[in-house]
Order: sequence, then C-alpha cells, then structure tokens
Amino acid sequence: MRLVEPIADEKSDEAILRASGAAPILKRAETFGSMADATADLQLVLATTARPRESRIPVHSPREAVSIAAAAISRGERVGLLFGSEKNGLSNDELTYAHGIVTIPTFPGFSSLNLAQAVLLICYEWSTREGGIANDANTDDAAAARAAQAYAMQQPTQLDVARAAAQAAEAEQSNVAAPLKQIDSLFEWWEATLWRVGFFGAGRGVHSAYGESEGLQQEKSRAAAAMAKLRRAIMRAQPSVSEAALLRGALQTMASPKECSRSDGDEEGARSDDTECEKGES
Repeated sequence: MRLVEPIADEKSDEAILRASGAAPILKRAETFGSMADATADLQLVLATTARPRESRIPVHSPREAVSIAAAAISRGERVGLLFGSEKNGLSNDELTYAHGIVTIPTFPGFSSLNLAQAVLLICYEWSTREGGIANDANTDDAAAARAAQAYAMQQPTQLDVARAAAQAAEAEQSNVAAPLKQIDSLFEWWEATLWRVGFFGAGRGVHSAYGESEGLQQEKSRAAAAMAKLRRAIMRAQPSVSEAALLRGALQTMASPKECSRSDGDEEGARSDDTECEKGES
C-alpha cells in the first residue's frame, strides 16, 4: 500500500486501532510526497472514480479492471490501483497518471461511494477472479520448466546461450510497458523543448498582444492544456520501454538535429534515449 501526502500519521496508535486486524498492512505502507513519486515504477495504473471526466480515457468495470491488472502482472509488470481521498476523490491532475478508469456501477443519482466501500469492492473482485493469480503463475512456471528442459536436451553451445539471452533481453524491453518515471521524464523534456523552440511562449506573439504578465499566464494555461492532451494520447497507447525511448530519441533529433540533449531525464532513461538519439543522427 502506498499513501500520497496523508493528512494523518498512518503509524499512530489510533490508525493501528482503526485498521481492525489489517495493522500489518498499515505498518508496511509507504508514504510519498507526490503522485509522480508514488507511481514512478508502475507500468499500469487504474484509477477509481465515480465519474469519468475525460471520455478518451478507457473506462472499465471492476471485473474488467481486475482482469487487465492480472494480465499485466502475469507479464511481469508493476500495477497500481489508485484511490482518491475520502473527501475529494481524485483530481484531474491525479488522473493524468492513470492508464484507465475503474467505475463501479451504482444507482443513478447515487454514484458516490466512500473510500472503504470502493476498496472493498475492488478487493472482492480480485479475490473471486477465476483461477487467481497463483494459478497463472503456476502455469507460467510449468511452461518455463518444459521450455528449459527441451532447450537443455539440445546441448547448446555457449554462443547459443549468449545469443538466446540477448534475444530474450531485447524481446523483454520491446514488450514491457514503460514505467511512469520514463513517461514523466519524456513529458518534462518535451514541454521544456516546446517552450525553447517557440511552440509555446513569446514566439507566438501572445506577450505583446496581452501584455507581458497576462500573456505569459495565458500561454502557460494553453501549454498545460496541450501537454495534457498529448499525455492522454501517449497513456492510451501504453508504449513499451523501447517505444518510449524511440519516441524521445526521434523528437530530440528533430528538436536539435546536430546535438541531441543527453542531460534530461533519469540516468537509466537517459541511456536508452541517448541510444535512440544516436540512431536518429546516423
């Protein structure tokens, strides 16, 4: 369990008492200062909300969401179910970190559920999922064991083993969804670059038309709206690690054909982006 900017001390005696038998879960809970930090290593985030405010975000029932989450976990991806606060739910900004929305069907006019009810219903759907994640894991383990046995019978050379490992690593990077840390890094660089090249800002003449201060504020609002649309488009596509790196590398090459920036983003993401940047320049 992960908590983002909790207003109360989750380790306090009162919180432990209210946990009613779930104290071990509460004691292991991690706290984060922002939604970006809390979701950085996740590759699939499904957010629960009573009303989808953006029709272009995929909307799922609890049962559909659980099946999607289980399939992602079976592929080795890290998945998060996002719940809003008891008082305000999830904001539009917080929903930008979600790949999909989970809406619990309710009677019209009574769509709002409290946090405990929402968590209970999602957890119930998970517990009743046919087969369960354990069976999926057992099936995968059995298949892997059979494949390993068959491969061993072929008595491969060291070169064969090295080649197979390289192919497996490449396939894994091509199929595994990009974590949100990589997506956030992409969009931070993308927006900064759009300001630098004049897509946003004074290059459009908005400052002179509305005055320096008012024009800048209006342009910041326009930039935020534009980047939100771009983010929703990328989040719907759910790019893999290599696809996200390729996109950033291609954009870097177009923005700076002679010198692709290699200082943006996290260290791991930067290495991947540099590779794609070099490919674009060759």
